[in-house]
Amino acid sequence: MQGRAFQETLAINLQAPYLLSTAYATACQNARLPGNIVNNSSIHGQATCEWFGAYAASKAGLDALTKVQAVEWGKLGIRVNSLAPGVVPVERTFDILNEPKMQKKWLSAMPSGRYGTVEDMGLATAFLLSKASEWMTGSVLTLDGGLIARGHYPYRD
Repeated sequence: MQGRAFQETLAINLQAPYLLSTAYATACQNARLPGNIVNNSSIHGQATCEWFGAYAASKAGLDALTKVQAVEWGKLGIRVNSLAPGVVPVERTFDILNEPKMQKKWLSAMPSGRYGTVEDMGLATAFLLSKASEWMTGSVLTLDGGLIARGHYPYRD
């Protein structure tokens, strides 16, 4: 990966969430209101595979930032957590993840036997924003069908 692409990935996946969450926390503090931040992380922040250097570094950094901000802003009543999805077919990955070769490779590696869905991610985000998780801060909620628990990703051709 070229240096520019690496920098752009960090800018989008790490610097932008930092700037947005800091602006939000400042607004909460000025208004004397509690707050709740859910960062969009990835399982690649915890374990990764070939060709994901910048992406994995940015998501691992975001997970660390989540923990730091939770500690710094907890006394202000601001909770900070991350959602770490596994393999979830979305518009840009739907076709390739549904090719028979890729399905065989990925679905056989997941204990759940299925990909995640955007609905799964939405429900988890709703949980992180709800009263049910009000004592939860500084956590990374992993939704990956058991892929990380399995211990390794399939080899990427």
